[in-house]
Amino acid sequence: MHYNTTNEKGSRLKDLNNKANSQEDLILRCFKNYKRPLTPWQIHKIFEQSSFHNAMEITSIRRALTNLTDGGRLRKTSRKRDSPKGGSEYFWVVA
Repeated sequence: MHYNTTNEKGSRLKDLNNKANSQEDLILRCFKNYKRPLTPWQIHKIFEQSSFHNAMEITSIRRALTNLTDGGRLRKTSRKRDSPKGGSEYFWVVA
């Protein structure tokens, strides 16, 4: 699901929703393939190093994780690690 904060309409909004749904599908597949807890930055690195996907923006990854968690497909754990950009970040797992 795309959060329409810029009030897009018509085919542009449809394209943005399709892209968001596709990103969510790719991230869920990533969890199923790796079969271990992952953080947003680990997912970013996986896609960045992938030969068949373009790097996904970290904000898109975080949005997708939120949507997948809200939809009951992923679960945020209580485990955290240091983030490459400072601070810390949680791990997610398949629900």
